[in-house]
Amino acid sequence: MIENYEEEISLVDILKFFIRHKVVIISSTLLFFIVSMGLILTVFNKETSKNYLAESALIVLGTKSDINIDQKMGVLGVKELADVYPQRVEDRKKTIVELIKSPLIISSVLQRVKDSDFDKKAIINYSIEDFVSPERKIIKVKQVGEIIKVTVRLNDKNLAKFFADEIVKHTVDFARRELYFDLPKEQQEKLVKVAYLSVLPEKPEDGKKKIVVVAITLLGFFIGIFFGMMKDVYPKLKSEV
Repeated sequence: MIENYEEEISLVDILKFFIRHKVVIISSTLLFFIVSMGLILTVFNKETSKNYLAESALIVLGTKSDINIDQKMGVLGVKELADVYPQRVEDRKKTIVELIKSPLIISSVLQRVKDSDFDKKAIINYSIEDFVSPERKIIKVKQVGEIIKVTVRLNDKNLAKFFADEIVKHTVDFARRELYFDLPKEQQEKLVKVAYLSVLPEKPEDGKKKIVVVAITLLGFFIGIFFGMMKDVYPKLKSEV
C-alpha cells in the first residue's frame, strides 16, 4: 500500500482521473457557478452592479521638511509660506479629510446636482446620510502626503465624476475661507488647491463580481475533484477493512 503512494503520478494518470470523474467534476463546477451567479444577482447586486468610480484630488501643502511636491506641481515660493504655520498643517489635513465626507460639503454638492441638468432619477434615491455613511462606501478618502484623493462610487458615470469634482472644489473653497482666513488670498490659493479633477469613467466597476464568481466556481471545481478522489479511494479502503 505504501509503495503505491510512492509511485509517480504521470500526466496520463491525471487525464484518466479527470475523464473518469468528468461528470462529478463538471456537475459540481456548474452547480457552484450557478450559485455564484445567484449571489451576484441578489446579495451583491445592489452594491456592485454598474457602479462607476471617479477620482479627484486636492493638495494641502506641508512644512519645509516635507514639501517637495511644489516642484512637481510647479508651485513657487510655497515652502516659506507653509513654514509660517508648521504646527497647523497636519491638523488642517485631518480636518479637511473629515470635512470631505461631512454633511456640510455633501449637502452643498447635492444642491448643485439638483440645480443642474442631471436626470433627477439618477440622484433621487440618494440622501446625505447615504454619502456620509461608511457602510454605503460611496465616498472614499485617502491621504498620500500632501495629496488628498477623493473617490466617488455611483451607478451613473457622469454623476460620479460630477460628485468627485464638486466635492473637491467645495472642500477647497471652504478650507480657504475657514481654515486659511488669516492669510492673503494669494497664499490661500497656493497652500490648498485642486490637484486634479476626475476623468469620466467609461467602464463600470465589476472586479468584485468577477472575484466572487471565480472563487465560488473554483471551489466547486475542487469539491468535484475531492468527490472523484473519494470515489477512487473509498472502495480500496472498504476492501482492506
